[in-house]
Amino acid sequence: MPRFKIGNLSKERKRLKEKVVMENHSLDALHDELSKLTTEKEKKRKELCNMKAKHRRLDLK
Repeated sequence: MPRFKIGNLSKERKRLKEKVVMENHSLDALHDELSKLTTEKEKKRKELCNMKAKHRRLDLK
């Protein structure tokens, strides 16, 4: 029967915990970038709508 080494268990646990933390940081960074891009897209969409409305008003004159 193999011996159970508590040191290996704690090292593996620490490694997995660090891996999860790094993945969470990556996900947070991606979420922030997605939020920024979504905000930028909305801003550009509003600008486009305003430009279309302005051109419609100019065409009516």
